[in-house]
Amino acid sequence: MEITRPSRQRQADLEVTARFIIFCTIAALSVAGPAQAEDCKLQSVASLDATRTPDGLLAVPVSMGSERVNMLLDTGAERGVIDISVTQKMGLTPLKISAPPPIFNVRGAPFLSMVQFSQPDFYLADGTQLDHFVKIPVVTLGASNVEAAKFLLARFDEKDTPGIRGILGNNLLRNFDVEIDPAAGKVNLFSPDHCEGKVVYWAPAYADLPIHVGASGQVAFTMTLDGHDVETILDTGAAHTTLNLRLAQQLFGIDVKSPSVERVSGENGVPIYRTRFQMLTAGGLAIKNPYIYLAPDQIAQRQMAKAMDDGFSGSAVSGAARLILGMDALSHLHFYIAYKERKLYLTGSAPLPDAATK
Repeated sequence: MEITRPSRQRQADLEVTARFIIFCTIAALSVAGPAQAEDCKLQSVASLDATRTPDGLLAVPVSMGSERVNMLLDTGAERGVIDISVTQKMGLTPLKISAPPPIFNVRGAPFLSMVQFSQPDFYLADGTQLDHFVKIPVVTLGASNVEAAKFLLARFDEKDTPGIRGILGNNLLRNFDVEIDPAAGKVNLFSPDHCEGKVVYWAPAYADLPIHVGASGQVAFTMTLDGHDVETILDTGAAHTTLNLRLAQQLFGIDVKSPSVERVSGENGVPIYRTRFQMLTAGGLAIKNPYIYLAPDQIAQRQMAKAMDDGFSGSAVSGAARLILGMDALSHLHFYIAYKERKLYLTGSAPLPDAATK
């Protein structure tokens, strides 16, 4: 069977068409490639210079209108906190946090079989309840302006927190990706819209951990302490890595009267201890022989007492057994919190210590 070949002119036209199609395909790929790469590139929102407080915490500058406020960077705080003196200077009116309406069952009797602690319950780490807030007209973080941002009101003691007039909490932080490099004194904020896993630009190797971001914005993940998995909260607002005392006693058999357990504080009748463990690990990172503080959860205790005073029955708080990973450990890391991606990326910025010395 004879196959009719196209004429020379027709063949030339086909060759030109084919070359044109190939050229267009290559051009499209060359355009799509950089575009896709551009989409994966981190989009910087702010680069903040961080200073260290006497107890090793990080403080960053935050603009509030014409005021520039030095604030603690606190990934463990649900909401930002501002000193009353700043709001008075700005002429802002304090607002009372209103409690939610009670839950009733039949005949108007309070529903006592369940306790719910909702939004109005805000506490500092020492258990102090905060019950007033203000709306800051504009809060500026680099290229980002947040309008009508709510901050809780508190009084900051100059002796305890010199130069600090606020706390930058999760109600703002969780809107971004947050990179923290304590050794370099840098806190960078990025848009959360990027390709998954394409965030660690400063090192060829890293550890990445799945995280849970709760309603409070706290970053929770699992670490292994002496062979036991423990729920861990990443808390840049905590100077020391601290284990719930009840968990330490129940899970590790810690006896506070043991010679290996040191009492380091007892302010306001609340004893705080510390002891040495063998190994704290997560991903490919390990801290050998860490000193870990042991303390009761004062917030949980305050909530329980308040619930009982209000006549509620049942379990007022779920078990608060957890490890707080504080700045004594975090200062040796360079880490990136991808809130939207639900990942924590970690590298060592300095040799991890064999043991804490402070």
